[in-house]
Amino acid sequence: MGLLNWLKSLRAEQIGGTHISQFQNRRPYSPLISHKALIDRYASYVYACVKLNSIACAKVPLRLYTARPTRGAKALFKTRSVNSVNRKWLESNCGVQRKVAKANDVEEVLDHPVLDLFDQVNEFMNGFDLFEGLYSFGDLTGNAYWYIIKNALGVPEAIWPLFPQFVKVVPSKENFILGYQYQPTPDNKMFFGVDEIIHFKEFSPKDAFVGMGALEAGVMAADLGESMNKYDVETFKNAGLADMAITIPVEGGKPDDKEIKRIQAQWRRKYAGIDNRGRIPVLTGGAKVENISFSPKEMAFLQGRKASLNEIATVFGVPLSMLTPDNVNKANAEVGERQHLSNTVLPKLRRVEQKLNEKLLPMYDESLFVVYDNPVGEDKEFRLKEIELKLRTNYSTINEQRQIDGQEPVEWGDEPSLPVNPAPVVPKKRAKSVKRLPSLEIPSNAVDKKFVSAMQEYFKEQQDDVIANAEKDANALKSIKVSGTASDFASSWFDSAKWNKRLEETLKPFLESTMFTAGGKALSSINSSLTFNPLNPNVANQLTKHHKGAIQINATTSKQVRKAISEALEEGTGIAGVKKRLIEVYGSKIESSAILIARTETIWAFNAGARAGYLQSGVITRIEWVSSNDDRSCDFCPDLDGKTIDIIRDENFFNKGDSLVGRNGNILKFDYEDIGHPPAHCMCRCAIAPITEGI
Repeated sequence: MGLLNWLKSLRAEQIGGTHISQFQNRRPYSPLISHKALIDRYASYVYACVKLNSIACAKVPLRLYTARPTRGAKALFKTRSVNSVNRKWLESNCGVQRKVAKANDVEEVLDHPVLDLFDQVNEFMNGFDLFEGLYSFGDLTGNAYWYIIKNALGVPEAIWPLFPQFVKVVPSKENFILGYQYQPTPDNKMFFGVDEIIHFKEFSPKDAFVGMGALEAGVMAADLGESMNKYDVETFKNAGLADMAITIPVEGGKPDDKEIKRIQAQWRRKYAGIDNRGRIPVLTGGAKVENISFSPKEMAFLQGRKASLNEIATVFGVPLSMLTPDNVNKANAEVGERQHLSNTVLPKLRRVEQKLNEKLLPMYDESLFVVYDNPVGEDKEFRLKEIELKLRTNYSTINEQRQIDGQEPVEWGDEPSLPVNPAPVVPKKRAKSVKRLPSLEIPSNAVDKKFVSAMQEYFKEQQDDVIANAEKDANALKSIKVSGTASDFASSWFDSAKWNKRLEETLKPFLESTMFTAGGKALSSINSSLTFNPLNPNVANQLTKHHKGAIQINATTSKQVRKAISEALEEGTGIAGVKKRLIEVYGSKIESSAILIARTETIWAFNAGARAGYLQSGVITRIEWVSSNDDRSCDFCPDLDGKTIDIIRDENFFNKGDSLVGRNGNILKFDYEDIGHPPAHCMCRCAIAPITEGI
């Protein structure tokens, strides 16, 4: 009881933040962490973060459910059954899982006064307005207050959100909270009882009565950013000139007050302000003009702005990829958005759900509860792959899959896609004279300059990283001359996991773009009315498999690095020799390997996209290898010309581990990945064509 008595003894006047002192602009910095002071900081990146969070939360559908206690209980309002996906979502919700487990049945309520209330909150606000404000106030102040107006039957008929900067919690020794005082103006003070207000409160380690929002945690970063903006504005107003002072040497004597005022007035008249910019002051008697403030460059504004933004984004739970275009590609943008929904949006929704189920829904019916839809959602690519596999193998029907996705059944969806006991499909052997369309014109001679630049930058970053790691072991290299230790150094300096991930991030946008282009061309060559679907699981699967094979690029580089270290150790040249050897290794990669890789990967992506496009056509079942057959052809590819495979059965021209003997007896080993289409080797210029016989 001691803790409870202590909590009851606290007064609302004790609410507030800690006094912080910091030197800034020659003044002690003492932020007043009142709710009004926090609201006043709703600008710049604070505004951006609050807006992103509030809109992301407000747009997630909020559904109403009823938990029926017995099988025979009838709902008074229109309902519908809950599909298996939503049922699992409800069962995983820590706030309602016990209610769901105890219920005989759970149904979604489609028509109810509480839904009408959320649609039209009051005569001036709709539901989106209400919830956007709720989440905005939560981020800014840690608190949001709803004033509930009830009708004669005690049922809510309107909601009025209160501005938290004008609300004060009134404690009670008997009941912990007596009520809420609302005073928007000095002469307008209102008091609301506990049963009239729903208080949405973020956790606070400082106070038992009010919450602590994200902005209070990052108020110093927000103020730092605002101060930088103000400094820049004031500096530009002064034509970019810093604060200055006129210094008079000691031997010049001390002017009296009247003379000082005359000099100041003359200076302002002649040289101060934008209209007088560029004019050169001429001083006599040994007087000097000196700067007495730091320039933005001296104050490291650029680093300060980035640090301020990073801290603000962190406390609000917003990924930097959503706030700035710097170093943002499709891959990390998607990852950032998913992390935002999972780590920031979902917890906010959970808190509001539980408060509504605790305070609002019991005013209608104890069996009712609300739950937000899953904002993160499932992996769409995985789901598409799952559907395709289950339908192709007759594991389920179309209507069963539609039910899982919450879709209405269709008349033709209850029968399996294939006969129950389909006869085995035996591919026919086709001669080289089978009918086919021409292959697509692949960009075999084109070099994507941006792709090449990206690979050159990749190798340059890798070189700098490896050399930086080598320099850390400079002292150890002085006394070691055993080449066998090269492997230890190589594994320490060359972080394979790190660079494999970076390689995937570098390749992915270029491969995806080329695949989507080729897929569209292949599909339109079969039927101009069809549209290529880049989200098809087959497309993602090809990319995933290829990325696993593409890490051979780093495996080759790692061997070269190891060899360079070994040679330097044998020569006993120390860190200087190691750096020289490493620069030689990466020099060839930056100058030539980057071009070869970009060109070969482009040809791979083009043929991969073409194969995916033919597969999506629904009519092409086989493809043919088409060799260039010119004087630049290699020893291997001419013999592949005319070879066909079945793409419906997911066949490959060669499986991983196979090998091919060339015309000159050379052996080409496919050690890295399956070969489902060209290229067969680096700089291969072959293509594929669709077999059209029988169509």
